[in-house]
Amino acid sequence: MTRRLLALLSALLLLAGCTSAADDAAPPLADADREAVAQQAVEALAGGDPTILRALFSRTLAAQLSESALTDAWEQVGGPAGEYQGTAGVESREEQGYIVVTVTSEFSEMSVAADLTFGEGTTIEGIWFSYAEAEASEHPDPPTLPESAMEVEVAVGQYELPGLLTLPEGDGGGAVVLLVSGSGPNDMDGTFGTAGNAILRDLAYQLAAEGVPTLRYEKRFHAKPELATAATTIQDEVIDDAVAAVRVLSSRPETAGRPIVVLGHSLGGMVLPAVLAESPEAAGGIILASTVRSLWDVVNDQNLAAIAAAVDSGSFTEEQAEQQRATLAAEIARANALTDPDEQAILGSMAAPYVVSLNELRLPEGAAEIEIPLLVLHGDSDFQISPEVDFESWRPVLAGNPDVTFHLFEGLNHFLMPAGPVPDYTDYDTANVVDPAVSAMIAEWLGERW
Repeated sequence: MTRRLLALLSALLLLAGCTSAADDAAPPLADADREAVAQQAVEALAGGDPTILRALFSRTLAAQLSESALTDAWEQVGGPAGEYQGTAGVESREEQGYIVVTVTSEFSEMSVAADLTFGEGTTIEGIWFSYAEAEASEHPDPPTLPESAMEVEVAVGQYELPGLLTLPEGDGGGAVVLLVSGSGPNDMDGTFGTAGNAILRDLAYQLAAEGVPTLRYEKRFHAKPELATAATTIQDEVIDDAVAAVRVLSSRPETAGRPIVVLGHSLGGMVLPAVLAESPEAAGGIILASTVRSLWDVVNDQNLAAIAAAVDSGSFTEEQAEQQRATLAAEIARANALTDPDEQAILGSMAAPYVVSLNELRLPEGAAEIEIPLLVLHGDSDFQISPEVDFESWRPVLAGNPDVTFHLFEGLNHFLMPAGPVPDYTDYDTANVVDPAVSAMIAEWLGERW
């Protein structure tokens, strides 16, 4: 793991999942002006003025991301990139009904891409920083649905989230797997990065080739971003809809009566004990690249590494780093102890109701109560969720469960895809596919039990 990219990890942590409905936080923008406005705002941010960019934020995004947090995120990304040289390019594209304007900034060492997601008319609903890669747009053909399989559209939960039930032809009636995504307003494929990699789509297609049916669905705040507010909880983001999806599988004619196994990736794996506790229909669980530690302890580790990277790059003096560490320690302690949803946000971006809702899950205790079979998988090149700490965190809490299988895959990253020589965020912007060995192990594990 390179320290220069740990800085980016911290920045993305602050910005991930910041999406909300367009509102009156900023005046309407003509479509033709979006690129010019986006370029002006990013150039001002690079010059030390975050106000122009933040003035375009929707009300909810502005509440989640302060000016200081926005500035810190940019500095943590820009520091390892070298000396800022100016705008290298601006382009727009449409994604799932949104307009995404990418402003690429040239630095002396590498380029930085700022993806600004505009809503229906006007405000910025999401922002994502990444290191731009020259070859990122050259994608190999993505995996395809096996010819023998079919996909059926379904609706999940009270908001009728779009979902796809992937059914292999002539499958033998074994278990069906529900795919639960990680953090952020993800689409049903679990798409991430500039290369359009898609962990859930890959798993669905690979498992179909192994004869295993799956269900995947749009996360609530991707399908209906207007529902995201400062009062959003982990139940709203993940748990309630995952539980509803289990019930879909238990009632659909194609899957009723079959064992249901819930697979959670990253945050989806972290909250898997809570999903299983509310899903008596579930027969098993699969945890991919996740942890049972407090999310805030993970945040602490990531930000400490980012501070160290800032010192190495010259962005922080050691004195400034010590001040940052002290502030971080106080905020992490406050996050772990927070019980009042009316308190101020943590780290300037994590709303108190969300923090409190995660704390109330009591993750280790919930995991220790799981009695159904579990499969815990991780890549040893995961620089986001530590294989040494987080993968191992499951062993002691699951020690009372007689049917738990652990496996650490060599050379795979956080998305269970092959990592580069030095695992970092450039992996996510390089076209890639889930290693078929992961799906093969899942299929074998399922076949041995159901």
